[in-house]
Amino acid sequence: MTTKQGARAVAWRVLRHPLLWSAVCLVGAVPLLSTEHDFWGFLLCLLGGWSAAHALIRRLLTLPGTLSLALHLAASVGAALLLFALTADGGWRHVLPPAIAAAIGFAAVPGAGWIWLTLIGRTSAAVASASRRRAATLVVPEWERVGDAWHLRLAAVSLRSPVFVAITATIAVLGGGLITAVVIVFDDVVQRMGPLLLLLVLGWVVGAPGYLVVRAIAHRRTADVVVTLEAARGSATVRVVRSSDGDVLVEAPASAIGSLQFAPRSSPTRIVIRPSYGPGLVLLVGLALPRRDTAPTFPLPPADLVHRLASAGLVPRASRRSRNGDLALEFAGGGTPT
Repeated sequence: MTTKQGARAVAWRVLRHPLLWSAVCLVGAVPLLSTEHDFWGFLLCLLGGWSAAHALIRRLLTLPGTLSLALHLAASVGAALLLFALTADGGWRHVLPPAIAAAIGFAAVPGAGWIWLTLIGRTSAAVASASRRRAATLVVPEWERVGDAWHLRLAAVSLRSPVFVAITATIAVLGGGLITAVVIVFDDVVQRMGPLLLLLVLGWVVGAPGYLVVRAIAHRRTADVVVTLEAARGSATVRVVRSSDGDVLVEAPASAIGSLQFAPRSSPTRIVIRPSYGPGLVLLVGLALPRRDTAPTFPLPPADLVHRLASAGLVPRASRRSRNGDLALEFAGGGTPT
């Protein structure tokens, strides 16, 4: 490569660099913001802020993975602090000329937004990739057939239906109360946040700790259970036994079952048994501590078993959850021999 070609290549790289165009946009925006053409100055500020953030992200992506992600997180925090400083009363903006202060304020919004969006994208991609790698190595529990009985062994948190409803309501009330308290105590800060930023902050401050507490409690209450569905000659029996002590949690014929729900695609992943009379049983699989190399889910009952259950009176029920991949059975009465 000749000297002239090398100089041309360097000049081309400089001209293509987003930081250069960020500076050009911001320098060009300052004189426009104090004139009747301030709209064009506003657009230049937006382009300049985005270009500066793009230059930063492009540089971060050339660094090693862990260092790059750590610096990206630090940049996100710095962007949030910058926006807070720009919107605070009596801030340092008042010591700058109005046009320059306005240019910095307009440019900071798309710059911070681009830094946050790219961080969310990188984090989501990393979590999804790790989840796919882990899912490829996990074993999903299978229904095991022994004669006319099908057995499903899995780890679950067993709760009576009234207890499950009470816990769900308590979590909703406590969560709503904490969110209300945070909004009231930090009213001045909340008023300066946009709706999206407020949701993100509340999610991290209230939602994430609450979820971790609930998950820790669920893990401590996890036990191995065996769900048995026995179906033959137009009759069926549902039985759930805790493996550790042999305690029978549910044992009832199909005629005593109001509904039987298998929800591997819902959140939380669960099996719900509602008898015609008395409290039902909820087996929370998604929140339970999964056993080693076992996925925290379960398959739907085999088609042959579903057919036998239907002949015993437990017929599939069409619903929104069934269209999403879940299965709900209801006792319709009758029962014919197979």
